[in-house]
Order: sequence, then C-alpha cells, then structure tokens
Amino acid sequence: MLKHIVHPSSVLVTFILMLRLALSKPQRKHLFRTVDAIIVCEGRKTLANLYRQWVEAPDVSAVADFFRLSP
Repeated sequence: MLKHIVHPSSVLVTFILMLRLALSKPQRKHLFRTVDAIIVCEGRKTLANLYRQWVEAPDVSAVADFFRLSP
C-alpha cells in the first residue's frame, strides 16, 4: 500500500494549536498524525491502519499509549 502522508496539514496543525490543549510536544505530534490520518484513511480506521498512512510513523504501541496515558 502506498503511504499518503509525509507531514501534517498546516491548516490542521493551526486549528489544533488554536484549541490550546495542554499537551506535550510528543502528544501534539501523535494528535496531529492521528487526526490527519483519520481524514485521509479509507476503510477501517484502526490505529494500525491510520499509522500505515504515514511515511515515517512511530510504533503503534506508542500511539496506543498516547490514548491510554494522556490527560
């Protein structure tokens, strides 16, 4: 499968930053990646499928920890 996302959309990043969420830089990166992938991904939107859309994505377990452990 061809990967679709190289970097997050600048419009999406601006929108999320305007929400002023209390997240660390790594948490924001996970949020940017996840939301952008939800928009782009066709079919089932599991974490594994979402992160397959990214050219350089972290391990899926790191993403799962973001959702499990973030405030």
